Amino acid sequence: MEPLRQSVDAHEVSAVRELDPVTATTEVKSVRKIRNEFHRWKVAIGFVIAIAVYSGVLASGKLATSSATAFNDLVWSIGSLVTAIVCFNAARSLEAREALAWRLIACGATMWFAGQCVWNYYELIAHQVPKFPHWMQLLFLHYPALLIAGLLLLPKPDAMGMNVRRAGNLGLTVCTLAVILAIAIIEPAAQSDRELLSVVSTLAHALLYAAVCVIALFLLWGFSWQNAYWPLVLIVLGTGIHAAAFITDMHNRMAGKYQPDAWLSNAAWIISFASIACAAHEFAWSSKHGALHSDAVLLRRERWLEASMPALLVAAMVAIAAANTEWISPRVIYFICGAGLVFAITLGIREAWIQREEQRLLAALKQSRDELLMANQELSASEHRYRSLNAQLERRVNERTEELQSAYRELESFSYAVAHDIKAPLRAVNAFGSLLIDEHGSKLDANAMGYVERMRRGALHLSQLVDDLLAYARLERLEMQAQPTDIATLVEDCVSEYRDEAAKLSAEVLTDLPRAMVHADPAALKQTFRNLLQNALKFSAHATPPRVQIAATMQADRLQIRVTDNGIGFDMRYHDKLFELFQRLHRLDEYPGTGIGLAIARKAVERMGGKLWAQSEINRGATFYIELPAEKQSRQ
Repeated sequence: MEPLRQSVDAHEVSAVRELDPVTATTEVKSVRKIRNEFHRWKVAIGFVIAIAVYSGVLASGKLATSSATAFNDLVWSIGSLVTAIVCFNAARSLEAREALAWRLIACGATMWFAGQCVWNYYELIAHQVPKFPHWMQLLFLHYPALLIAGLLLLPKPDAMGMNVRRAGNLGLTVCTLAVILAIAIIEPAAQSDRELLSVVSTLAHALLYAAVCVIALFLLWGFSWQNAYWPLVLIVLGTGIHAAAFITDMHNRMAGKYQPDAWLSNAAWIISFASIACAAHEFAWSSKHGALHSDAVLLRRERWLEASMPALLVAAMVAIAAANTEWISPRVIYFICGAGLVFAITLGIREAWIQREEQRLLAALKQSRDELLMANQELSASEHRYRSLNAQLERRVNERTEELQSAYRELESFSYAVAHDIKAPLRAVNAFGSLLIDEHGSKLDANAMGYVERMRRGALHLSQLVDDLLAYARLERLEMQAQPTDIATLVEDCVSEYRDEAAKLSAEVLTDLPRAMVHADPAALKQTFRNLLQNALKFSAHATPPRVQIAATMQADRLQIRVTDNGIGFDMRYHDKLFELFQRLHRLDEYPGTGIGLAIARKAVERMGGKLWAQSEINRGATFYIELPAEKQSRQ
């Protein structure tokens, strides 16, 4: 098949090569669509031709009785064999449950073929028509049994529950079948000279074939089907024709009217096999190509079946009765009346249950609609309240924002005013102290000179404290200008500023930084490194020799920078106090400073989206960690 498909595709391409691209594409799609449709209907076309030829041969009347018998046996054998092959082939492309269903049906057709072969041997070769009951019947009985097993696997397991409507559907179908069998069997069996055991076995055989049609009709009528709808319709038609043909054949044999060349009744057998084969092929093709139908289509099918099926069953009973009036005796009438009464009662119970379910669903729908309306009303009221609260909130936020901006402006003015008012007297204190030493230093004793020097240092310290407080307050209000910043260049600039101070202390400052870019404000980051370097040099001044190391490593999408010294260190219990305003761990005369530098550093790093913390041990130095977001090119 693959070389053939490739040759067809090549033929398509060559046929449209001289056309423009749009026309060529349309032509190829049209050819492929025709080929797909042919693939879909090829089994049906083949059976239609075969049935037409078969019917034409029988209807011509040119065959003798023996020839007609042999011809029928041959066609039935071929029909059952082809049906088995088609079902097996369809199962290959289906899922597990559906594949098993069609394999069972294929096995049933295979058993029928085996039984037909045995029948052919007895009838055509041994010239001994088997009398029923016969062991050969076991082969034929496998067909309806396996067909029922396969059909019951087609619905999904969660859809197989029974309710009143489905039970009513089954009851109506069984009543109809009972009426048909009563009309076709009771009187012919009573008047037949055949043995009772033969009649009973034949009747049981007919009932089993009729059960296949009942099960198929029950499944079609009681469940919602997607792509399996039309295959199941074909199965119902095929099994119905098969059951009708079998019952007709049994009726004619008991009534002495059987004719081997009666083409209509004989053709019914091959038609039934054709229906099963076409159903298998259509099921496989629809599963592969068919789109799922909408809920509206499924509901329309279900309503059509609900409305038409009881009427069709009644019409079938009336038609059978009209066609067999000569076999309707008083006892048949009694049986028909009893079955009709059961039919009417079942139909009434079924319709009452359906009406009750519809009323329940309508009530539930009305309740849901009312609840939805109430929910919409509550939602509208909630939305109105939300809009009102949102408007109030926006008004309050605007008011608070204006108040906060006004407070910031007042605080800024206050800060500068206080700084000016405080630093002016401090400058005066420092200046007059300097004049006092210059002009009257010779008249002051050592204690007086010490007092003046302490006064000047206090004034300078207070001035520095005011400057640091202003820097901290300015950092709170300053908008960060984050941008890609080369960390190595920035740190080298900061280190160069402290070369002289490091040289005075004989301190060594080492850097090991990659060429990495961080997302930060350069001015704020430089101020952070200044504060950390100043702290490191100050607290390692008494080490031998003082040493400061600055290194960095990339961790995922962040850069971690370490500033390590070999100074006096600190107790980790006081870690959080290091970064608070005015918090000092040493006396001012030991290590000068305002206690604000680390607070400024942490505030700046946090505003840039980073973190600042420290690790230390007493007399073992300290390491300050800065973690900042890295730029994308640095992450890679």
